Amino acid sequence: MKTLLLSALVVAITGCSFIAPKVGPQVAKAVNRYCVESYQTRLLMRSEVNAMIKPNSIKVTCEGDPE
Repeated sequence: MKTLLLSALVVAITGCSFIAPKVGPQVAKAVNRYCVESYQTRLLMRSEVNAMIKPNSIKVTCEGDPE
């Protein structure tokens, strides 16, 4: 999960075109792993991670998630 957050932060700071070939596959792997967890587990993880990266936040929407 920390890899996902760090990767997303790096993408936001430096721009996708520079790091996407290197970080993109790692972010995709982390998101796919995250989306395997139950919705309730993901909500808990999201809350914990967002508390660690305040004032920033991150949200990954997985297939089948309610809006």
